[in-house]
Amino acid sequence: MRASESSVSVYFAAGISMMRTSKMFHDAMNDIERRYREKGLQTVRFGCFYPYGTMDEVPLSKQRRFIAKQVLTVGMDIYRQAAHTIGGQTLFQDIRKAYDPVNGGGIVLIGHSGGGIASYKAAQLLNRIGYPVRRVFMIGSPEIPICRDCRDKVLAVEHSGRWGDWISRCAFHWFRPAKIRVRLPIRGGHPHYFCSKSKDENNVTNMQKMTDFLWSWMQGEESVTYSGANT
Repeated sequence: MRASESSVSVYFAAGISMMRTSKMFHDAMNDIERRYREKGLQTVRFGCFYPYGTMDEVPLSKQRRFIAKQVLTVGMDIYRQAAHTIGGQTLFQDIRKAYDPVNGGGIVLIGHSGGGIASYKAAQLLNRIGYPVRRVFMIGSPEIPICRDCRDKVLAVEHSGRWGDWISRCAFHWFRPAKIRVRLPIRGGHPHYFCSKSKDENNVTNMQKMTDFLWSWMQGEESVTYSGANT
């Protein structure tokens, strides 16, 4: 499948315990779209998916059980082959419905937490049918083995605080981890990677740091750094 060089499709994937109404990725989408427009790209498409479901219509009395089911599903997806995952298959089908195979351009997947697991698994499935996956960003996701065909496409990002992000430490650490793993200084914890209100001593928000960093790698520049960031 030949991708148009004048367009790009960027798909975000959320993890567990999320609500559509929270619009977690809204500001990041707007910022990345602005950057592409300023670059002169003709067509920029975005999508935000919830491969493990949302909390929007779950009654309060059933929310704990629903989240527990989500956690179990993500945990099982970590160890399953891509074709047998729940999140990966769901995201794969969502992207196939959303993506324009003629004018969609290269595909960038950005997944937070469990959404990073689903993004990586979906990328494997998309690669198999010739979809042009350019980058897969796993933000605050459990560290899992990355297959040889995807190692140059996958970038893992985690919190660089004193204790780091424990979600990123709850799976494999020793067997074929992401080739590129970056620790980025953000304020707050696991839910705050894309927060527009959390600011550091220089008045830079977490969202700004994330989009600066993502944009740099999406363009192949790999040059944005912040105090405390390391690979």
